[in-house]
Amino acid sequence: MEEMLTRLNLRRRHLNVILKLDLKSAFDKVSWSFIKAVLAAMGFSEDFCLIVSNILEATRLSVLLNGQPDGFFSPTCGVRQGDPLSLALFAIVINAFSQSLKGGFRSGRIEGFSMPRHCHQVTHLAYADDIVIFTTTKKGSLRQLSGCIDSFLAASGLSLNQQKSSAIHAKSAQRADRARVKRILGFGSARLPLLYLGCWLDCGRSRDGSSSR
Repeated sequence: MEEMLTRLNLRRRHLNVILKLDLKSAFDKVSWSFIKAVLAAMGFSEDFCLIVSNILEATRLSVLLNGQPDGFFSPTCGVRQGDPLSLALFAIVINAFSQSLKGGFRSGRIEGFSMPRHCHQVTHLAYADDIVIFTTTKKGSLRQLSGCIDSFLAASGLSLNQQKSSAIHAKSAQRADRARVKRILGFGSARLPLLYLGCWLDCGRSRDGSSSR
């Protein structure tokens, strides 16, 4: 992550931009049918998929009314937070999105940061529902990325929190670059330092003044 921040301001035809995605109530909204479809696509047996389906559908929730539980109801989506199985299932869901992104970058439809020769291409990072994408302000690339995000959201039942999702632009970014990202993706501009997994990161230095390299 720190290395990618140092590459944000590199001069190139299409400027680099870091996109931070915020999924709205992700654990509560993920589609059960999508979970089952992804498990099947990954090669899990029909019996295993049925077991997972039964576990999801057996979930019962209750609400407190004046401090007392009042009845139960059955949800139709989402996974229970705190359940070890839920963490694994959600990771599998995000991995499906990761594979879709990877395909877009590999095909060249989505443009990534330029990297040193013989260096591994880092296109995105994902930890649970904390997703960061490293791309450029090229119009065609942004449209392809938007389509990739929209397809995943439609299939998974998830949605983006547009108010919390943001774009961190290069220092040389012009108003037109920022407007293009806003128009295509709906992400407003943000500034460094970037809060990532509880840590504030900046180009070269962390918020506490120590080197981030």
